[in-house]
Amino acid sequence: MPFAQLVDIGQIDELIDVSTVSPWDPFFAVVSVVAGVIVGRLSRVLIRRYGKRSGLAPNLIDLFGTVVLWTVVSLSVIIALSLVGFNLAPIWLAILMLGVVGVVSGRVLLENFGAGVTLQARTPFVPGDQIVTGDVTGHVREVNSRVVVIDTIDGRQVLVPNAMVLRNPITNLTKHEHRMSRLDVSVIYGTDLAFATSVIDDALCSADGVVDDPAPVVQVASFDDSGITIVARFWHLPGVLDERAAIHASALSIAEAMRANDIEFAFPQLTMWWGSQPDQDPPDTAL
Repeated sequence: MPFAQLVDIGQIDELIDVSTVSPWDPFFAVVSVVAGVIVGRLSRVLIRRYGKRSGLAPNLIDLFGTVVLWTVVSLSVIIALSLVGFNLAPIWLAILMLGVVGVVSGRVLLENFGAGVTLQARTPFVPGDQIVTGDVTGHVREVNSRVVVIDTIDGRQVLVPNAMVLRNPITNLTKHEHRMSRLDVSVIYGTDLAFATSVIDDALCSADGVVDDPAPVVQVASFDDSGITIVARFWHLPGVLDERAAIHASALSIAEAMRANDIEFAFPQLTMWWGSQPDQDPPDTAL
């Protein structure tokens, strides 16, 4: 079958109009493409330099540079096609359709990419920080264009989508040099509270993992049904394992100090009264 029967010559004439093309236009078309490649590469180099100074992740820098490079090259090719007589209306329509399809099909990727850019710009944490996001706790290994890579404290690696990290509260455990924890100690009624708080404070100061500055704070918090609650607050290194070790050491030290000073822990109890006369003392029936 002749080629002319396969291709509608009239449709080709609608796409290409060489009647207005001058002898110099093909030369300018080639210059446009070469200039586009040069400008695109130069833009990518500048983006890489700026990204490194700004502290952006390497993969984000490369992604930005690649997008800018091919955008500039594509525009130069479109300009070159217009110079040699191509009708740009169908080309722009095709680009628009491809853009719409890309946005719809890649919505999640674009959302995570945008969230990654926000995390890099605001820097609520950096690689090496220990954070809590959602139900994940661990050290940040990497922030890339799609996910935050977290090494958990129990030896797992979790990839959390950037958009999910940005939607949830972010707790940076290691932002500061120390963090505070607390222990609630319940003592029986009749305890010398000034003496008890002094004993607990001394016990905290001798516990491993508890720092001296800032100093521990021991205060009476409430008078409860079964006893009096004393709250012991103390500072330690910011990591989760440091926190656990400091709480463990503090509990052991407080228990030993209270036992040595005959300070009794309170425990839940209920006193019942029955069958007593107004002029009689009730029986001792503490449960």
